[in-house]
Amino acid sequence: MTGDTLTSRGGLAFFVKYLEAIGIVGLLLHKFAGIKKSIKGVSVRNLFLQALYFFLDGTSRHLSYFDELQREEGYRAVVEMPEKHMASSHAMKRFFGAFSMFHAGAFRWVLKELFLWRLQQEKNFALFDELGIGFLATGKAFEAIKQKLIAIP
Repeated sequence: MTGDTLTSRGGLAFFVKYLEAIGIVGLLLHKFAGIKKSIKGVSVRNLFLQALYFFLDGTSRHLSYFDELQREEGYRAVVEMPEKHMASSHAMKRFFGAFSMFHAGAFRWVLKELFLWRLQQEKNFALFDELGIGFLATGKAFEAIKQKLIAIP
């Protein structure tokens, strides 16, 4: 018998570390920090993290599954979150309900920033046109394309 916490979601731990490393939560909070009307309950940061973990996990499509995750000790250990910081299905429903079409521009900004961050990590990359024809951009062409992308609002 072991005193360790066991879970079938061990691969999720790598995703947890990856999200921390790329800084997506900081970008999301930059645009959506005021999405919650009250300071009570789970923080916006934890709501975003739990939503991202839920999407990657894929065990269930139902928001009611957040109630099960809240009670599951193995899941809490993998996502490194105490029970009091875990969201209920009702909290997640309110969180998702707070978004509207008016937030689409903010999500596009977050995706663009992630793309540009990843672009800074590379020395060249492949581009594809609307016909699916690709080419490899390197050197001066790479830098010119990168500057155009940075200039897009």
